[in-house]
Amino acid sequence: MTRLKNRIQVFEHNKLIIGRQYDGVLFSKKHYDALFKLNELHNDKYFRPLPEVFISNNM
Repeated sequence: MTRLKNRIQVFEHNKLIIGRQYDGVLFSKKHYDALFKLNELHNDKYFRPLPEVFISNNM
């Protein structure tokens, strides 16, 4: 199986923080917005977004 270069893998109870790197991939506000939109399209089935207070400003 080929590993994708820009893949971030998280499990239950893990958090993604904007501006932090995961497995060498920087998680940006753009990624957050795309995940948030996907989650909304699926009736918040995948995750519960945290309030903006918990999002790092280090983009």
